[in-house]
Amino acid sequence: MIKIKLQDLIKVLSADVAKNNSCIEMNFCIDNDIVYYDCWLGKMPDRDNPRKAVYWYGLVPDGSQAYDYTRLEDFIDAKVFSGKSMRDIIEKVIWYSLDGCSIEERLSDYLDGY
Repeated sequence: MIKIKLQDLIKVLSADVAKNNSCIEMNFCIDNDIVYYDCWLGKMPDRDNPRKAVYWYGLVPDGSQAYDYTRLEDFIDAKVFSGKSMRDIIEKVIWYSLDGCSIEERLSDYLDGY
């Protein structure tokens, strides 16, 4: 059961995906929640303006709770988890993967200046 701090999540999501022509993708759940058991979030270059980034959530498998944001602050503070934000629930989030790798394997790449 892997937990990360909000400031570490912010550091991961601060990576310059437009400059690096890359994307960030994280899989997670909210502990003991029957709705948010297979969630995704990430950051990618904007399709319409590749020099800018888009932060996104895909929270339920049917795609009905998918959200895009252009500012990290709006993304972190969006009340998309049954009226709560990532800032509100971060202590309950269990992280499964980062960029298709285990959190333990990949997180240090971002935190140590990847």
